[in-house]
Amino acid sequence: MGVALSGGLHWHRKLRRASETFKPDVAITDYEFFVPGVARALGIPCLSLDNQHAMTLGRVIVPAAEVPSWLAASFAVRFLYSSPAQYLIACFFEAALRRTSASVRWTPPLLRDEVVALRPEPGDHVLAYQGYSTFPAFSEVLGKIGRPVHVYGMGGGRADGPVVFKEFDEQGFLNDLASCAYVICGGGHTLISEALYLGKPVLSIPVRGQFEQFMNSFYVEHCGYGKRAQTASFSLQYVQGFERDIDAYRQRIAEHRPPGNAPALAAVDDFIAGRWR
Repeated sequence: MGVALSGGLHWHRKLRRASETFKPDVAITDYEFFVPGVARALGIPCLSLDNQHAMTLGRVIVPAAEVPSWLAASFAVRFLYSSPAQYLIACFFEAALRRTSASVRWTPPLLRDEVVALRPEPGDHVLAYQGYSTFPAFSEVLGKIGRPVHVYGMGGGRADGPVVFKEFDEQGFLNDLASCAYVICGGGHTLISEALYLGKPVLSIPVRGQFEQFMNSFYVEHCGYGKRAQTASFSLQYVQGFERDIDAYRQRIAEHRPPGNAPALAAVDDFIAGRWR
C-alpha cells in the first residue's frame, strides 16, 4: 500500500479515466483505497464489502490490553478506507453498530463458490495453516497431539512423523478442510469463515499486534466456535483442552452455521437496484 499511495495521483487519474470510459452506475469494492475516492469524485454510489470495518463501525469487544492495537488499526481504517458511501460488513460474528445508519449493513460471510460446493465429512486429521513466520513450538506441538496433521503455509514435500507439510494446492487444501476434525490457524477471517461454514471447530493463534486477527480469534472463542491461543500459551495441554470441548464447539457451530452467500448477494442486489440507497 505504501508504494501505491506514493503514486496515488497517478493511479487515481488512471482509474478515473477508465471509469469515465466505462461509465458505471455503481462501484463495489472491498478493503481498497482508490475506488471509493474515484466514485465519490464522479458522483457514483460506492459500496465497500469487507469485514475490516467491523473494527470501526461495530461495537466490538476490545480488552484493555488490546486498546493500543485497536486504536492503530482503527486509525488506518478510518483514514485510508472509509470514503465509500455504504458498507456491507461480511463477518462470521455480529456486533451492534456504533451508530444507527442506513448506510451500513451486517451480513454473514461471502464465501467462494468452491467452498459452498463442498460436502463436509467427519475426519480424524487436523488441518493446520500458518501464513506467517510461526514460532518454534508450533510444529513440535502438532507432532504430539496424536492425530495426523496436514500443514499448509510452511513449505511442502516433507513429513515429520504424523505431521505432513504440504505445498499449497487449492483443491487439495479444500478437500483437507472439508474432511478434517478441526482447524488450527491464525486469525485470518477467510479461513475461519470457511471452516465454520463447513462445521469445523477452530483453534486460532492470531498474529501478535494485529487487531483484526485478534478480533477474529477473540470472537471464535466468544461465540463458542473454538478457542484462541497466544504463541506463549500454545502447548500440547492447550490443544488437549480444546479437544475435550470439541463436541460442544461442533454443536454451537451447527446452531449458528453461516447460511451461505444468499444474504450477502441479496444486499448487493439491493444496493445495485437502489433499494438500499
